[in-house]
Amino acid sequence: MDAVNTRYLLSWHWGADSVTMVTNTSVNFRAQRTYSDQAQNEDSYTDICVGVETHCDYSSHLKYSGQYALRVRAENRGQRSDWALQEFCPDEQAVLGAPSELRVEAGVSMVTVSFKEPTGNRGELMSSLLSPMHQEKEIGTTLTTLRSLHAHTRYCMEVQAFSKDFDKTSPYTPRLCTTTLGPTLVIQRGMVLRSVFPIPSSLLGLPPPTHVHVASPLLRWSAPSAHRTTTYTVQYHSVDTDRWQNVPSCVQSRNTSCDVGATMREAEFGCVRLHVRTHEQSLTSDPVEACSQQGDSCSPEVQLSSQPGTLTVHLSGDHQMVLDHGSQVQHLVYFAMEGEPLQAYGSSPSSVVIRELKEGQRYCVRVVFTYCSTPLGPPSCVKCQHIPHSVWSEGLPPPTHVHVASPLLRWSAPSTHPTTTYTVQYHSVDTVTERGQWQNVSSCVQSRNTSCDVGATMRGAEFGCVRLHVLAHEQSLTSDPVEACSQQGDSCSPEVQLSSQPGTLTVHLSGDHQMVLDHGSQVQHLVYFAMEGEPLQAKVSSPSSVVIRELKEGQRYCVRVVFTYFDTPLGPPSCVKCQHIPHSEERAKRTLVLFGVVSSVLLVLGFLLCLYCFLFQKRTIKKFIQPPYEIPPCISEPFAAQCQQVMGCSCEERFDHISLILPLEEEHRYGL
Repeated sequence: MDAVNTRYLLSWHWGADSVTMVTNTSVNFRAQRTYSDQAQNEDSYTDICVGVETHCDYSSHLKYSGQYALRVRAENRGQRSDWALQEFCPDEQAVLGAPSELRVEAGVSMVTVSFKEPTGNRGELMSSLLSPMHQEKEIGTTLTTLRSLHAHTRYCMEVQAFSKDFDKTSPYTPRLCTTTLGPTLVIQRGMVLRSVFPIPSSLLGLPPPTHVHVASPLLRWSAPSAHRTTTYTVQYHSVDTDRWQNVPSCVQSRNTSCDVGATMREAEFGCVRLHVRTHEQSLTSDPVEACSQQGDSCSPEVQLSSQPGTLTVHLSGDHQMVLDHGSQVQHLVYFAMEGEPLQAYGSSPSSVVIRELKEGQRYCVRVVFTYCSTPLGPPSCVKCQHIPHSVWSEGLPPPTHVHVASPLLRWSAPSTHPTTTYTVQYHSVDTVTERGQWQNVSSCVQSRNTSCDVGATMRGAEFGCVRLHVLAHEQSLTSDPVEACSQQGDSCSPEVQLSSQPGTLTVHLSGDHQMVLDHGSQVQHLVYFAMEGEPLQAKVSSPSSVVIRELKEGQRYCVRVVFTYFDTPLGPPSCVKCQHIPHSEERAKRTLVLFGVVSSVLLVLGFLLCLYCFLFQKRTIKKFIQPPYEIPPCISEPFAAQCQQVMGCSCEERFDHISLILPLEEEHRYGL
């Protein structure tokens, strides 16, 4: 077997010597394969190659994590040789191929080396196939059931007893393996397991649907891009049933949405859990459970905030579900560091504070309503939050001015740390949303450059779009990530223009952007906005321009916009833009008119007051302005005998009686 990556070429020799092998062309060879655990069943073998060649290409017929029995025999005119058998396990026996497309570029006192990681026969990255394939599960009883396993998959178990209090552990039991049942005949080989290993759905033959979410009363999802003829079945599970049942109107349907309103109305509490399976020919994918992006009557609305070392999961205690059923309904919180499987953290009627977290890391949360510990409806979609460093911690300053100038990502280095290195990471819409992992851009890991060519990364992603962020490193320190934005807009980012009027802000967005034209209503503009200086909050999704009303005049408001595909961000958001909200002209006119009216009224009132005082309050005014005076004491005392009369005189006066008085001119006239 010549096995490199996922290329498997089986070769053999036949005959006494090479001459016989070459000249005897009448001999045919039959190459077959089956799974190792079915090697004794003759009916399980499948023909792969029949012909005169002494080799057979098994590449497209073997799964990387499977365990197979291969056999070959010679056939000639009704005669058949014995079978030549070979056991083959690709993930253990196949050689890992070398990287490809090695490039070197000389610079000043440095050489830049770039290459592509090994790929499989169908172009898949080998790193996606070489993921860890075991998990551990701790239980407190001697009986447990491992659920949500893959159908027709071989699992191997080992059990160990332990005591944490006394720090004692037993050896593991001998390995015991079994194969799960199910309708899909896809058998995988397991590693040494403590519990169950995750296998990418693409290895199981049929990829599952993606972006499965509830937009009541509709359930929506995205079709796997490589399987355009796939059909879908929607199933539901309510608190009053013990199994998953088909939604009658959505069985083997080609639609990527399903109206589940009637199903929800008939269920207890009006709530059901939902999941979707894909079908193609005889294959059925794993189910993908639906989640709720914004919260509704059956799903909690989740908001996250963080402080150094703590994460607060904001949950409303006055949700109608909680008010209707009291303490019987709780919020069950699942939580883990980004990239790790979510684990049940605890139940609470309202908000939850999770403490003692690692600073500088991202943590993810999912929440579901439970009724007496039984899940009620769709959980919230996974949300992640960064835990900031403490103010007093020796954190490394992050890069600044991180922006996309396609195909380059550029940023500025912190001035106080000239020797810092940088790592660029990306997140695409086809990344596993359950873990929300950011992956390294292979050519920009621990680099001293302040730019990175992300063109190849974008071309390899779905829609050709990825979100990007940059981390700084120095010695053992790593900064907080800073997400890149687009200043002018491009194929993955909207172009944003702002205009304002009194009380309103218009966010001008193009409805004929190629992204919107290609994908229709599935692609929306998600607008974040807030008053300048406050954290931006998601406001509204729209296919084109948005008008935000009832804003405070005289304030500045800031906006950021990102494309979303089924509510999942597609590419870099626009860089934040701010706009001043002017005062209203009518308001100024009203103020001027009001001032004139008030002034006129005051003048009239003042005039009337003065007129009233002048006509009816003269004495009061005179009395008010009269200077102070004193009454002589003799007036206030009784008249005494010694008091001399002040009126009259004892002496006689002489006077002439005047009988006529005339003016001087008259005296001359009369000769007087």
